[in-house]
Amino acid sequence: MKYHYRSPEEVREKFGKSTEKLKNPMFNRTFFLLVADVVIILIAGTLLYKSGYADLVKTGEGVLKVQYERLDEKQVRLHVKSDMRDILLVDGKASVEKDRERNTAVLSEIRWELDRGDQILILREAPQFEPLLIEAKKPATLDLTIPETARSVPLKFEIRFQNRQLYPEPVPTTAD
Repeated sequence: MKYHYRSPEEVREKFGKSTEKLKNPMFNRTFFLLVADVVIILIAGTLLYKSGYADLVKTGEGVLKVQYERLDEKQVRLHVKSDMRDILLVDGKASVEKDRERNTAVLSEIRWELDRGDQILILREAPQFEPLLIEAKKPATLDLTIPETARSVPLKFEIRFQNRQLYPEPVPTTAD
């Protein structure tokens, strides 16, 4: 039994397909669908990255919003809120199980910034506290003691998680 291999040109002649369409990929529908998929993925990734929610897939840090309220000269109260899901806030020394990692935010460090004329002093502190459950759409509070050398007005500090840094805003005061 002999088999005759037909070239693409012979097949096109037999079935009447145009060869012009296949030579230029700009007229190929599959090419456009692949390009459209790549563009959609790039746009979605860019939007996630720019909005700060790219780490939603990995940990609970991406859904947290933090504001602060100064109680007195020595203490500050953090108002931590999650809009999307319940998050467990733990300190940097706590261990997190792999299956709970997505719903956990690890607060690893607080950096207090102090302006001393021509110098800026940055104090790094690793706070220790009991794990705090932050329920969706219900703010939770965490009281922190300000180090003695960082007690200044205005208060400047940065909260560092494992994958994200936040500069908390002061809680808006209501005008009576």
